[in-house]
Amino acid sequence: MNSPEQLVLPFKQEPPIITAAQCRAARALLNWKQWQLAKHAGLATSTVADFERGVRQPIADNLTAMRAALTRGGVVFIPNGVHT
Repeated sequence: MNSPEQLVLPFKQEPPIITAAQCRAARALLNWKQWQLAKHAGLATSTVADFERGVRQPIADNLTAMRAALTRGGVVFIPNGVHT
């Protein structure tokens, strides 16, 4: 039988779904307040505010909800800052 160490597979750390700086910039492009993003994402305003201030890192589902709301608003996120 394999030991627990042999069952652990390495994984590549994925980049965040959205960074706090991207979130602030995207809101600015849409001229949205934090409460508006929260409403569109179905989150508490404190979740958005704390994330943007760097007070806490939301769970992946909440980051996905924020990014999806910003995308629905018209923001386009491009990988590595390169648009092809």
